[in-house]
Amino acid sequence: MQRTSTPKRPTLLLIGVALCMIFLLRAHAQTRSSEIKGRVYDTDEEEWMTAASVRLLSATDSTLIQGVMTDKQGHFRLLVSTPGSYLVDISFIGYTPYRKTVSIGESSKIDLGRIKLSPSATALSELKVVGQASPVTIKKDTVQFNASAFKVRPGASVEELLRRIPGIEVDAEGNITYNGEAIERVELDGRDFFSSDPTMATKNLPADLIKNVQVVDKKSEQSMLTGMDDGEKTKILNLNVKEELKKGFLGSLKAGYGTKDRYRVDLMGSAFRGDERITLLANLNNTDGVRRGRGDRTQRSVGANYDNKVSDKLNVTAELSYQEDDNTLFSRMTRENLLGEATHSTTDRTTSSQDDLSRRGSMGGRLEWTPSERTALFFMPDISIGRSRSHSLSQYSTEAREGETINSGSSEREEKSRNDGASGYLHFRHTFNDEGRNIYVRVFGRHQSGNSDGTLKSVTTFAKGNRSETLDQLTSSRSESNQGGISFSYMEPLSKYWALQGNYSLDGEYRTSNRLAYQADTEGEYTILDKRYSRGSSNQYLNHRIGAMARYRPRPKSSISLGVDALPTHTHTITTDGEEVTYDHERSIVNYAPSLIVDLRDDRGLQYMLHYRGRTGQPSMEQLSPVTIQTSPLSQTTGNPDLLPSFRHMIFMRGSMENREKLQSLQIFGYMGTVNNAIINRRELDRETGVSQTTYENVNGVYSYSAGGSLSLPLSKSLTSFTNGRVGGNRGKGYVNGELNTSLSSTVNLSERVTWSGEYLQSSLGFSGNYNHLTNTVSRQSDRKTLDYRLFCVATWTPPFGLSLSHRLSYSDAKGYHDDVKRNLWIWDISIGYSFLKDRRGTLELEALDLLGQRSTFRRTSTAQSITDMLYEGVTSYVMLTFTYKFNTLPTADPSADRSSRLRYQSRYYHRM
Repeated sequence: MQRTSTPKRPTLLLIGVALCMIFLLRAHAQTRSSEIKGRVYDTDEEEWMTAASVRLLSATDSTLIQGVMTDKQGHFRLLVSTPGSYLVDISFIGYTPYRKTVSIGESSKIDLGRIKLSPSATALSELKVVGQASPVTIKKDTVQFNASAFKVRPGASVEELLRRIPGIEVDAEGNITYNGEAIERVELDGRDFFSSDPTMATKNLPADLIKNVQVVDKKSEQSMLTGMDDGEKTKILNLNVKEELKKGFLGSLKAGYGTKDRYRVDLMGSAFRGDERITLLANLNNTDGVRRGRGDRTQRSVGANYDNKVSDKLNVTAELSYQEDDNTLFSRMTRENLLGEATHSTTDRTTSSQDDLSRRGSMGGRLEWTPSERTALFFMPDISIGRSRSHSLSQYSTEAREGETINSGSSEREEKSRNDGASGYLHFRHTFNDEGRNIYVRVFGRHQSGNSDGTLKSVTTFAKGNRSETLDQLTSSRSESNQGGISFSYMEPLSKYWALQGNYSLDGEYRTSNRLAYQADTEGEYTILDKRYSRGSSNQYLNHRIGAMARYRPRPKSSISLGVDALPTHTHTITTDGEEVTYDHERSIVNYAPSLIVDLRDDRGLQYMLHYRGRTGQPSMEQLSPVTIQTSPLSQTTGNPDLLPSFRHMIFMRGSMENREKLQSLQIFGYMGTVNNAIINRRELDRETGVSQTTYENVNGVYSYSAGGSLSLPLSKSLTSFTNGRVGGNRGKGYVNGELNTSLSSTVNLSERVTWSGEYLQSSLGFSGNYNHLTNTVSRQSDRKTLDYRLFCVATWTPPFGLSLSHRLSYSDAKGYHDDVKRNLWIWDISIGYSFLKDRRGTLELEALDLLGQRSTFRRTSTAQSITDMLYEGVTSYVMLTFTYKFNTLPTADPSADRSSRLRYQSRYYHRM
């Protein structure tokens, strides 16, 4: 019988020892392995990128060593056991890949920090499918308009493009609003671009440079750095440059001359080298005053902007600008002063001519240093210098309702002034862990000074008493302001969903203002101090802000924040009359300001935001000073030392919904605000002399509201409808000759634009209307039910052989006004151009502005106290021949490429739905 043998103990022992050695060697190798980690950030969606591919390659032959995917928070981690040189490759479909060579030693720990991936124009072109481009895209706090969906004539400026976009309005001075809210700043590719003067960008940049226009509710520096929304937002306009143009050098030169001695010269040049960009702008023209109906204006400007991502840790922006405005203005003003009864009013009539010359230079910049993912330092300096001089002549009179002249006179004024300023803001944030615990510090300082010297000669005759008052003065004014402060905040994440932030800030200001007026002595020298027209004041305040805010984040893109602030304030005001101190008062007040921010979003394109905030407003030192200030023979002002600070309650609401597959977008918004202790003017007018006396009072019961929305809806492959609507109103109060008047105003705005976008032709038809209903309890003469409306047709035709035709025809009218001013106006602007030379870089254009000569320079404003009509004289129409030459170092582009790109959309959006 054969017996089966079993392993001997030495064999089992050897196997066990071998296994132990393997585990020990593996453990030893792990303890000596090196680590590479980082975090990937999506610059397009502005969030951490999930499922990005991270590969570790051999630097010598690109052999794959290992690969991982980023987690939900964008983190990745690679372990390397063999020292050497490696290549880290990070990619995501549709994005520009990231590659970096790293050198690994024994037990190395390499942190690549925040790695930013941006959409790639080249990669995305491979994913494009034929379809209609979405003209409007809503993304977080951004509304984006595709520039190609709003075609303008060749050589047009960005300002002309903005006038085509629904919801955006550009006023006579170039100020921009979106759905009634003011645009405070303009950026280029998300970076500062002549932030001290947004019109430098909108007037001088060519529209064909822009890929899309974004209206952004940009959070404060503190919110962006800490991650806790403080509710402070700035509405900005961001202009994104076409990706294919961000190479080499490009620019344009435009020169034109027309009838009535109109001329224009524009120069723009931009040089791109990787992440480095420098832009030069220059302009000389006397046409903007015509377009804006504000006299005969000559403008000169030059500016330079430099922007560079020096490294992954350092971004630098610097800008320099200089502007001159030389304006000659002739105007006639008629103001009806309402005296509380339907049969009582006076009328002021003024005819004036004015010559102004202003010069302004500014220099600023922005430095962003992020030495690590957890530490950031921002610094923004700014310096400005301003000089101006003016000369004006005017004739004025005041008439009773029966036509009797109460007073009349004439004046001549000359003045030279200067205004200088400098400021600096420093922001610092350090994050202690991955959960978001951080500390934030802000320090700022600001200095402003100004002075003016001039002469005033006037003669005013009063019918009552048959007397005259003559002024022959030399005036000298000096003002200075120094302001500074520091802020701290600390945020502590309590859990995955909850975070708590505490904050404290201290800021103060010291202001002085002095105006001295001297009369001429017997020898004609201005040595006699005129105390009636001389005044001085100084004011200092110290504000503390102590607060806390709690944030609940139920999902990554949504949050609810609730906070409260206490604001102790101390003020000290001193007023002088001539050289005598007439008022010296200190005051300490504590106010409380709650806040609520609800921000909800989902992955289907639905967004909703609700924001409540309370804010305190302090009366100015002029409003508090009890001294009577004589500003002219017809005007006196006296402050009220018993004024209380006003407190404003504000509720904002905004919602949006977007269907990217159907290219539909809907926005709704709402606002409600009430004011406790609102500060209003109390003006009393002497019916016999026309002299007004003004003081200030607190009132309650003042509120305003607004609600509306916009809808972008494709009607067919080439036809799109844009609808904007808004309703609003307010309840205001003001004194009319001693009687408290309550005014109720309600407004309805509606506009519709239907746009056809063909291969060569784009045309828009539409209308806009504004209905206003105003009632008063005292000033019944200003009650109005008015309807202003406008019909328009805009078309641009660009056939493939270089010709371009563009026209804008509009008809406007108004109903409900009680005067004979012509309001039914036809305005017709046309242009014809031809592009030639190599790559059609040269364009010759003939443009006719207001071909029918009906543009009006009439303006009316109504308040509870008066109705004012202004009529400006000047050139209203002209014809100009312009030559534009575009130069660049870019490769020759296919002329059809731009047309086809307007008929495509990026399929990467569907991968994220």
